[in-house]
Amino acid sequence: MVCGDQNISYGELEKRANNLAFKLLAKGIGYESLVGLYFEPSIDYIVALLAVLKVGAAFLPLDRNYPDNRLEFIFLDSQIPLVLTNNSVVPSRLPEKVEVLDISQIDWRENHPRLNLKVSPENIAYVIYTSGSTGKPKGVLVPHTGIENLVRAQIDGFNVNTESRVYQFASLNFDAAISEIFMALGSGAILYMQPQAERSPSSELWEKLTSWKITHLTLPPSLVAAISNTALPQLKTLIMAGEAVSG
Repeated sequence: MVCGDQNISYGELEKRANNLAFKLLAKGIGYESLVGLYFEPSIDYIVALLAVLKVGAAFLPLDRNYPDNRLEFIFLDSQIPLVLTNNSVVPSRLPEKVEVLDISQIDWRENHPRLNLKVSPENIAYVIYTSGSTGKPKGVLVPHTGIENLVRAQIDGFNVNTESRVYQFASLNFDAAISEIFMALGSGAILYMQPQAERSPSSELWEKLTSWKITHLTLPPSLVAAISNTALPQLKTLIMAGEAVSG
């Protein structure tokens, strides 16, 4: 995967995720545990996400742009015991009983045998909180079988393979991001992400999509309409979702 000026191979991604997974096990995180992920788009985020799944736990994306009171509600409602982050950035209203692990301090050179715990399709993979537009936000529990079925269908239907280049556009706290991430990783494609400050729709973004030779892109129709005259010569599949598609 590529994020900003950083890149990582599948081998190194596996090594780091495995390394972090052993640290999670040492903290008592395992089957059906719930771990918060408090990151901007980054390689560290993907490492953390994979490590949580490796130990049979579930991850809960936490948006750094959420108001403090919404994050506080999610912490109290979910009862998560651990938050993973990087660069020592933590939510301001974190309950005292919630531990924080800054994974940017980990020495990734450590080696561990590959962790290969068995996870059933019914085990919870992640939790996404709803917008709360009809009342208080509610945590939706998604099992591994949900990701598996979705990703297999997308890889087949969108013809994603090891030659593909997938851009991750959706907010990390929205489950469309899960679709983008695992569609890429599940097929051996290259996953492209950008730091938060560089993610706004702009001419610079489209220039990067062209220079990266992005082949698979998921965007809302309103954004597609705004850039419909922009050439993306390598693009093979454009997925539109989230809104009605105009004529």
